[in-house]
Amino acid sequence: MLTVAARPGFEDGTLQDWSLYLLSSQEIRPTAFRPAAVGNVPGLVGIGRQEQEGSSFEVRFAFFEDGGRFVYLGLFAPEAISASLETVWKIAIQSFLLERPQGQTVAVGPVIEVAPVPEPEPAAPAPRYFTDGELGFYAKSDDLATLDPDHPVNARLRDQGTGFVPNLLDSDLEAKTALLGAGAIQAKIEVALGWYVNDDGKRMLILDPAGKIQISLHVLPKQGRDTAQILDDIQAEAEQSHANLEFKRFDEQRISALMVRNIMVDNEAIEQVHLLTEWADDSAMLRARVTADAESLRFAVNYACFILKSADYGRVRRKEKPEGPKWWQRALEFELEDRLEEAEHEIGDGINAIYSGLQTAEMYRLRWIRLRENDPVKASEARRKAAVGVCLRLLGHQRRRRGGALDGTRRVSQKVRTGAIGLAIMQDIDSFPVALRELIEAELRAGNTIIEQASTWPAPACGAYVMLENPVTTRPRQTADGVKFYERNSSSYFGEFTDSERYYFVLEPPLPYVAPDMDAIRAELEARERAANAVYDTKLR
Repeated sequence: MLTVAARPGFEDGTLQDWSLYLLSSQEIRPTAFRPAAVGNVPGLVGIGRQEQEGSSFEVRFAFFEDGGRFVYLGLFAPEAISASLETVWKIAIQSFLLERPQGQTVAVGPVIEVAPVPEPEPAAPAPRYFTDGELGFYAKSDDLATLDPDHPVNARLRDQGTGFVPNLLDSDLEAKTALLGAGAIQAKIEVALGWYVNDDGKRMLILDPAGKIQISLHVLPKQGRDTAQILDDIQAEAEQSHANLEFKRFDEQRISALMVRNIMVDNEAIEQVHLLTEWADDSAMLRARVTADAESLRFAVNYACFILKSADYGRVRRKEKPEGPKWWQRALEFELEDRLEEAEHEIGDGINAIYSGLQTAEMYRLRWIRLRENDPVKASEARRKAAVGVCLRLLGHQRRRRGGALDGTRRVSQKVRTGAIGLAIMQDIDSFPVALRELIEAELRAGNTIIEQASTWPAPACGAYVMLENPVTTRPRQTADGVKFYERNSSSYFGEFTDSERYYFVLEPPLPYVAPDMDAIRAELEARERAANAVYDTKLR
């Protein structure tokens, strides 16, 4: 709450004395207090804390004196959200302006500045140690810097046409791992932090920042060959390119490997290991080619095996069970298995009907995010369901509006705002008359968005309204085809499309507010006054 107030100044004392007295009378304990300009006048500003019925509030305050007036500005907010209002407060202080300042008549005072009490810094967490059986063991750093597309190394690779940094889907800084969308192999993979990763759509490179290790991933078509035959072909190709090579084969759980030793590159001996494992379907295999010096090879191969085993071609790998109530966890598990109807039923049975539509839309939003890299068709369908509102069929708890009531429930006034991806959420689009429902769906397809929905004015409790973000463009703004149109041009909304009973409404947003030109209004009033005075003076003469 922002407050501006003024009162006559006290008979004696300084501005500091007045300010501290007022703060004390309201049981506000200042934690920061200093001289500062309040708009175009000198004053005192600070921050204080106030306790009310067991709750903590933070008060930003400013005081100044002008011509004997004691002026106070304050911004009062719960402590939990107060920090987010700092920008609002600075704008208020800087923009405050006295049109006719009368001058300072009272000294500010000695002002012993109070600095904010620093919060004790939390103790640094103990470093975590990894074994070679954990992916974090292979991390080269503690942060995501090497996965930043604007990192100089990544920018150079991009400019050279080598490829791009894959999409970062998730990260765990404590475990020192990151989840990436690997377009070249059409999967999600986990990597350790501190490695450069580059994807050109055909192969993915994972590069050691020290330049000692390179891991290349790509999909290798089987072309009628089994694993042994594919390794035979890789070995034959190596023999054609290099002399005096040594070969060794081994299996590591689901991974088959071919080691190639004594490869000479620029008079230096390097070693390679070719790893093969199952791909998303039986038409190909996922291949990792690991190149390293002899000293780093074991480390590099173990890391590559972790990456291959992490490949996920459809389901999201969850390190922990999803948070939330059991019905939400079950719904997400059904969604992962493409059992969408069962997932919707789980939500409908687990939450009040008023909110189940919103929660179902959230499930489809998460599904869209999960699938947009690897399955664009399913992702598009999930986004459509979330956006248009099909997911808001209130399964098991469908509200049926009869005779002006909602099955005996209380009057509902639920307002839903759009989320990060601009989803349009409605309570129950199927209840709207056909003509209005077709109008809503046409506007959504045209790119419009629903920003608000409620069962309150101008709709009765037995009806509902939706408000669009932009004016209607898919039909004439006139009465026709069973839809009545009225142009209201009020501060609440601009135009309304409604049914003949006036139960359901599609509303257009109000026009932008244009502040009146007060100078022009005053000039007009003064002109009228002069004209009236002239007429009066003429009559007197």
